[in-house]
Amino acid sequence: MPCDDVLRERHLNPEKTMTYQCIPLSDKDYKATLKRVLDHPTKSKKYARFKENDTRITKIIKKVKTLDLNEELLALLEGLKKDQKICQEGMAKRLDSEYRA
Repeated sequence: MPCDDVLRERHLNPEKTMTYQCIPLSDKDYKATLKRVLDHPTKSKKYARFKENDTRITKIIKKVKTLDLNEELLALLEGLKKDQKICQEGMAKRLDSEYRA
């Protein structure tokens, strides 16, 4: 699932997927808020850093899952999933704070 879809899902159902509780957004509100974030130079840079890290980590997780998983890889995978969650929550916080503004 691409990270934008994951983030949209987290905004639609925050109680199921996030420790950070954001306001559930409709698809229309999500797109409008994302546009406002991306139009602002500073906010778009912060959002882009989280998104780049999330994309990179997601690719690594997919590659690791294709390997024969031993205990070391499982531990690595858990660490990567925690990092991925941090990135996705960072993106969600950026959108949420913009929506509340």
